[in-house]
Amino acid sequence: MKFAEGIITLVDDMKFNTPKTQDFKKMLNNISDNTRRILLILEGREEDHNTFLSGKNLPNVVILTPQEVMLYDVLKATSIIATPEAMKQIEGALI
Repeated sequence: MKFAEGIITLVDDMKFNTPKTQDFKKMLNNISDNTRRILLILEGREEDHNTFLSGKNLPNVVILTPQEVMLYDVLKATSIIATPEAMKQIEGALI
């Protein structure tokens, strides 16, 4: 069994004005070299509604909130992208 090889990338903001999958794909290609299995952790579904809609159709992308993230999701991901606020929420849950 092979575990995660990727890195965690922190991005300041991942908000989209309109839900567009093509714009989402471009953004992912600019952020991550390894797009085999991306775990995107955002602060909340309401705050980032268009981002969730933009990426939900991509088979290699899993979009979760900090409350939904499980260890399995982290281990399966080749790349993890998160906002600083989302990482603080995860860190608070682990302590």
